Amino acid sequence: RIAPGALADLVTIATGTVRTAGTPPEAVVFCAGGADVRDVFVGGRRIVASGRHVTLDVERELREAVAG
Repeated sequence: RIAPGALADLVTIATGTVRTAGTPPEAVVFCAGGADVRDVFVGGRRIVASGRHVTLDVERELREAVAG
């Protein structure tokens, strides 16, 4: 259930991009890519807001991963 205070896993996807425009709602997850993800909630905690991670520094994580 989606309600205030309830733990939820939820993803919102932009529906006005080149990949998703005009796609029926039930099929948008098959057309969308990572860049189309707008918001992600895991266990009720916001992880991505407006397409940007809020729990980690993506640039730093990528630099560290490449540096090995």
